[in-house]
Parts: sequence; C-alpha cells; structure tokens
Amino acid sequence: MNRAFERKTTGRPATATQFGSLAPPSYQAAKPEGCYLRVESPLGDLFIATTPAGVAYLSYPAGEAAFVAEVEDLLGGRLEPGAGDDQPGEAARLAHQARSQLREYFAGTRRRFDLPLDLSRQTPFQQRVLGAVAAIPWGTVASYGEIADRVGAAGAARAVGGVMARNTLPILVPCHRVVRSGGQLGGFGGSANSLRHKAFLLGLEGIAVEGDLTREARLRVAGG
Repeated sequence: MNRAFERKTTGRPATATQFGSLAPPSYQAAKPEGCYLRVESPLGDLFIATTPAGVAYLSYPAGEAAFVAEVEDLLGGRLEPGAGDDQPGEAARLAHQARSQLREYFAGTRRRFDLPLDLSRQTPFQQRVLGAVAAIPWGTVASYGEIADRVGAAGAARAVGGVMARNTLPILVPCHRVVRSGGQLGGFGGSANSLRHKAFLLGLEGIAVEGDLTREARLRVAGG
C-alpha cells in the first residue's frame, strides 16, 4: 500500500476510522468526499478512490479498512463505497470508469488511460513530475534524469525519485516506466514484492527484466 502521507489528525475533520465502529450519526450522514471501489487484478485486489475532480488514489494489494482509513485521512472526509453502475454522483461515475479501464489494461486491450486525475493535494513540482510520467507512452521507459529535464529541473533526478516513491496513483501515473539511466530497473517501493510488481507491469507492456529482481536488474524490450 502507498505510504505517501503520514497520518496526521490534528486540525483535520474526524474520520470514520478515528470514531471506529461508534461513528456518530452526524458523521454517518455527512456528505461523502469521494467514492471507492475494489478492482480485481493479476497483482491482487486493488482499491481506487475518486473525488468529483478525478481519481485521487490507487492502492496496491492491501486491506479495505486500511485503504479507507488512509484515504479518508488524505481527503479529510468520508469515502462512500461503490455500488452499481447507476450509482449517482460524479465521483461514483469516475470510480466505475476507472475500474473498467484498469480491467482493460490488465486484459491487454488498453494502452492509454482516459481519466481525470485529482492532483490537487500535490505540490506544483509534484504535479509537473506526475504529469510528465503520465505522458510516458505504453511500452516505453524514461529515466529519472529525463523526467527531471522534462519538468525544467535538470539534475533533480533524486527529487523525481522522491515523487515516484510517494506516487498515490501507480499504474495510472505509470511510475513503473521510470528506470535508472543505465537501463536498470531502479526502485519501486524498495521491497522485493514491489519490484515484482514493477517487473510484471513492464512485462505486460512488452519490456522484459533480465536477471534477478533487484534494483540493478536490466531491462530488455521484448523482441529486441
């Protein structure tokens, strides 16, 4: 699961997690800040959260309660679970649209996402970096240094890496396509399981990883 934001409750509206199972009626009746849905995938169950402005959060396999707690803290309000396709509200419509497009991506029938992203809680620099990464075409990669150059911050490869480590929208903002300048796999959360996810997503797009799954593993375009 993403750990992009440390949970801080001081000065923020209370969330359902803080109330636990004894959430008062005033909280339960509050207008939801967004909607969330579970998405089945080859990586396990993913969860997506949307606001009326766009997709705000995507989590790799994790428990539903932990996901809701983290995103409600991020949004400062209640998340509404997704229901049927006819569920009212823009956030719900976007959640269903995002789930459909993610399923198509994993099925190999979609190479580009057509979804608004809610980056309103990111800094201007983070927004520029995430926008540049979102523009990397399917089946290609870019280095951290190249992304830094594209956002007008030459030499800031490490800062780009920091944004990637805190990316709350993996796959949609494809940080798996950002690698080291020498063609090595590079980091993806740091853990062996995270590197397996990165290798799987690259393989889904025709880019093979040679050697053991470490940050030094090299990439090879399939057929090349």
